[in-house]
Amino acid sequence: MKNKLFIRILNKTGLLKFLCFNTRVVINDKEIIIPILSSTGFGHLNMTEMWMIDLLKKLFNKFPDIQGFMDIGSNIGQTLIKLKSVNAKIPYIGFDPNPQCVAYVQRLIHVNRWSNTHVVALGISDHNHLAKLQMYTPSITDKAASIIQEFRRQTIYEEFFVPVFDFETIYQSFDKFFPGIVKIDVEGAEWYVLKSFNPYLEKHKPLILIEILPVYNEHNKSRLEIQNKIESLLKQSGYEIYRIEKKRVKFMGLVPLDRIGIHDRLDWTDYLLIHSSQRDFIKDLISRD
Repeated sequence: MKNKLFIRILNKTGLLKFLCFNTRVVINDKEIIIPILSSTGFGHLNMTEMWMIDLLKKLFNKFPDIQGFMDIGSNIGQTLIKLKSVNAKIPYIGFDPNPQCVAYVQRLIHVNRWSNTHVVALGISDHNHLAKLQMYTPSITDKAASIIQEFRRQTIYEEFFVPVFDFETIYQSFDKFFPGIVKIDVEGAEWYVLKSFNPYLEKHKPLILIEILPVYNEHNKSRLEIQNKIESLLKQSGYEIYRIEKKRVKFMGLVPLDRIGIHDRLDWTDYLLIHSSQRDFIKDLISRD
């Protein structure tokens, strides 16, 4: 506690950005080493979205044969830390187009000595190309950054080219890695990722944890069009949509949806996608409210 307080004081005074060191936090009763690299990693001292830990526990319990976890949009390892606090031995591969994020996650993996854990500096899309990654804040690891041009109605702070590949191209490089859970958090590029994954979805039926940001209103035609494409692809692939219900840090249950719909609720952006053949495994997680 004293250590956290001291680091917060360093951050508030602006001194933290000049320092690099490791600290430790306890998450889900597991001690995790957190690198602080010129302020990057500071957010891990006050971890958000802790409901994911409870959800991951339940999913691993109900699907004990899960062999791997793939993280599309790993940023600085927020999901990786939660995952390793639940199951330190699960094989993990993360992808992020921002090389600054990947450098941090590689350090995070190294200091914690996590085995079978890798991160790759590229994005996933429906074809191989160079994309522009647009940054909306001065942070070099901006978690709102997107390869979808002008996805946010904000001033673009900076942009640079990054490599993106379709899933089939990269999957050939990972021998005997079968992700039973795929997490997708790609700031507007969800449809392109799902389109690229579609043959794998139909064959292996992984669980998908996905963030889909709100359409807000019917006038936001670009977001609505992409959301409609996502719903159509999932229906064709036999997938069902469940909104993840949470209250503060707690997972409360799953709400089955026919459609995501038009809304402006930022607490309605996290979903579990599951193949219809597996729905019975999660029936006791469905919210009855």
